[in-house]
Amino acid sequence: IDYICGIFGGRFFDDGDGNAVIRIDRDQAAVQLFTPEKVVDGLFSYSFTDIASRANDVTVSFINPDLNWKEDRRTVSLPDHIVDYGRIPLNFVAVGCTNVEEAKRRARYKLVTGTTETLIANFKTNRQGAYISPYDVILISDDDIGAGYHGRIASRSSLSEFSLIDPLFLESGFNYRVCFQVVDSNTGNYRVVKYELQPGISGTIN
Repeated sequence: IDYICGIFGGRFFDDGDGNAVIRIDRDQAAVQLFTPEKVVDGLFSYSFTDIASRANDVTVSFINPDLNWKEDRRTVSLPDHIVDYGRIPLNFVAVGCTNVEEAKRRARYKLVTGTTETLIANFKTNRQGAYISPYDVILISDDDIGAGYHGRIASRSSLSEFSLIDPLFLESGFNYRVCFQVVDSNTGNYRVVKYELQPGISGTIN
């Protein structure tokens, strides 16, 4: 089953209660927002993948019906990455693939994810961590690495007005987007909503 799900970048999960779900590594809306206020000691720690794991020359094997159903190979690479870090090869078999373009897409997927998804964030949080499932997208706001500003709402005076516990200063010359973590009234699950602030806004927000 894992091989079949892996054909389209998915994973099979069994919850042990007779239910199963297939999750896919894809771009989707964020489900939670984590800031220093929501993690233990307010600390995030970061690490990077080993350079040797960032394959920049990927060869995929598959069955080609145009070659009388014999094994065929295609290679995709990143020349600039090879110049900077040397050739880092990876060979894999595209299970169930019989199409040249599909084989190359799978190889490009490994090439791009291996060379761009290199930062790993580690943190400890509260029970909200129990609401995250594998492959869910989350947002992290950590000013220690310049990843946005963060704060908590102290009180709300109306549906569109609220006060923050600590003020935030917005520097001029930038456009800002504000993200809120809310509870979806239909599903009861967390979700993140985003709003674009007026271009050019600056100053202190209380």
